[in-house]
Amino acid sequence: MNQFATTTITFKDGAVKLYEWPENRKFSFHEGIQRNQLRKFVIDGLNEPAYRSYWPASSRFIALCHANPDNPPVLVQPTFNAFNIAPFEKYSKQDNLNLRFVEHRTVHATFEVEEKHLQPGLR
Repeated sequence: MNQFATTTITFKDGAVKLYEWPENRKFSFHEGIQRNQLRKFVIDGLNEPAYRSYWPASSRFIALCHANPDNPPVLVQPTFNAFNIAPFEKYSKQDNLNLRFVEHRTVHATFEVEEKHLQPGLR
């Protein structure tokens, strides 16, 4: 199974933004090595229910990154998407795969953003 992470951010005015976590294949070799740690944390860590204690903090991080005083985020939905790996007979290079075709989608812990969550520092 191939996995990738996205987050849906809903703003006060009802607008919705899709945030896509970086994918290693989009970076150079050296950047890829550094980004691998992020991938492991987001895909292999945050995706697992055993790490659910990190879900609110990661959602708050995304809300802070997209904070706008005129139109603040009100809802953050981390989503883990996956599609099954095709059998060997149907092999295709990764660049030729349709990475937006999702067979499995899981939204973990919808996070309702409050004003205090958009202030710097831990709250």
